[in-house]
Amino acid sequence: MTTESLTHTSAPISITAAWGAIAGIVSYQILLIVLIFLRPDLDPSWHTISEWAIGRYGWMMSAGFLISAASYAALFMMLRSQVKSVIGRVGLGILLMCVIGAFGVGICTTDPMPIHPPLSARGTLHVIFGTSQLVLLPFAALFINIGLTRKNEIWARSRWVLLWTAGLPLFGFSAFVLYSAIFLFPMGPQAYGPGVNIGWPPRFAFFTYMLWVVTLAWQGIRQSPGPGSGRFKSQNPIRPQKLGCEPVVGYSSRTPKLRGSAQSRCDRLRLRESAVCNPNNAQSFAPTNVPKGIGSAPTRLRKHGRGEHMFGADHGALVWQFQQSLQSPSRYARPPFQ
Repeated sequence: MTTESLTHTSAPISITAAWGAIAGIVSYQILLIVLIFLRPDLDPSWHTISEWAIGRYGWMMSAGFLISAASYAALFMMLRSQVKSVIGRVGLGILLMCVIGAFGVGICTTDPMPIHPPLSARGTLHVIFGTSQLVLLPFAALFINIGLTRKNEIWARSRWVLLWTAGLPLFGFSAFVLYSAIFLFPMGPQAYGPGVNIGWPPRFAFFTYMLWVVTLAWQGIRQSPGPGSGRFKSQNPIRPQKLGCEPVVGYSSRTPKLRGSAQSRCDRLRLRESAVCNPNNAQSFAPTNVPKGIGSAPTRLRKHGRGEHMFGADHGALVWQFQQSLQSPSRYARPPFQ
């Protein structure tokens, strides 16, 4: 009998949360581009992203920060039931902190640039929330992607994609830090104005964050089982086999194997036609253990009860009846015509 190997999968993936994460983070990036054209007085090369939250269309920039927070929250909801390892759960905790950070940036508007101490309470909170989100998300991405490749059969199929994109946000953040260390920090903390390119590096970092969110959410959509699929998935599905029956000579390894309930009712009907109704499968024999000189004519086994209709586990009973008939002469045997 064929045994199926069953693989236990994780909880269902929320397709709604995955699409919400993609739509939110893409909308945030589109909004950043649109605001460049709505505010031509702000040069994106030397103005920070947070400065678009001040003045005209400031509400749009604040809404963009809240949309990015909603995107991270949707990604968190999608991954909450998927991460099983310790390192993955640590990454989820960091991602939740990034959700809070992005939400805080949208609520607390930055002070006007250039910043001069002392900062206002709202400006201080903006710096804390924004810095935490910018710094922590690369590590959340790294831990989550590594965690998904462990103890999770569904996400293990996307192992190489997860490992490749795990370092994508970290690469963007490292490029931002490296550029700042080489070109911006030597100018001093008050460096601000044309030629001081403090605008593009964080935009590049947030773009890599978007790529990670989109890739991870899309992999979740791809790995999600289709409608009606169960929590257990067969690795070795039963393949249809050609039915047939060999003439039974005793009980040997050539006897067809029992298959139980693995075959359909249609298979049983076809086996009945081939194994019972075919005269080539009914063996003729002569009675044994009779005195010499008494002849006999070949005869056939009598059909007993419903034996001819048995299949699967009942096939053994049919073979046993046949063997018992071979051991004693049939009472229906009659002498040949003289």
